[in-house]
Amino acid sequence: GSAGYLARWTDSDTIETGLVYDSLSNVGIGTTSPIARLNIRGAGTGTGLGFLTVDSTGAQRFAILDNGNVGIGTTAPNNLLGVVGSVAIGTYTSTIGPSNGLIVSGNVGIGTSTPTSAKLAVYGGNVGIGSSSPGASLQIAGNAVIGYGASSITGPTNGLAVLGNVGIGNTSPGFNLSVAGSLEVTGNTRLGGATYTWPGADGSSGNTLSTNGS
Repeated sequence: GSAGYLARWTDSDTIETGLVYDSLSNVGIGTTSPIARLNIRGAGTGTGLGFLTVDSTGAQRFAILDNGNVGIGTTAPNNLLGVVGSVAIGTYTSTIGPSNGLIVSGNVGIGTSTPTSAKLAVYGGNVGIGSSSPGASLQIAGNAVIGYGASSITGPTNGLAVLGNVGIGNTSPGFNLSVAGSLEVTGNTRLGGATYTWPGADGSSGNTLSTNGS
């Protein structure tokens, strides 16, 4: 045999050098210079399986590829970590997460490591809902609703439904719509069920707004 290698039986009366190397302090598989208690050297740098666990039925559960990608529930992770199934983080470790989803008990930071005052804090980029290339801090492709709680409400097409008062330049609106500052309106406006047309130019002092009869 070879020094340092664990021997293996090839038949009832023959011993040969095995794959496992014992440095007296660490164990190596595929390497004669292990730097950890267990050091496994892969066959290459690609997607070959360097480490794999299976359950009692033979189902593959945990895998590490030669390129360093880790798979849980998959042996073909395309990223540093690939998980097939649900994930729970924080104190929810005993809670079943959403199917193929994620449940987090603490705050989440994207672009920040200190999301101390928000469940979700996003820094240094835009957020897109229904859009993969948002051009603003928040861009929504479709409709949205605010203030309806758990009710299943469908908002207007590419519009917004709000249950409550709306303030523009005002953080404490006392009406359905409160605007602090100037307001520009073009086109027709419905007030109290009647339609009004705004003049296209400044009028004389004392002019009043009247219905267009439609």
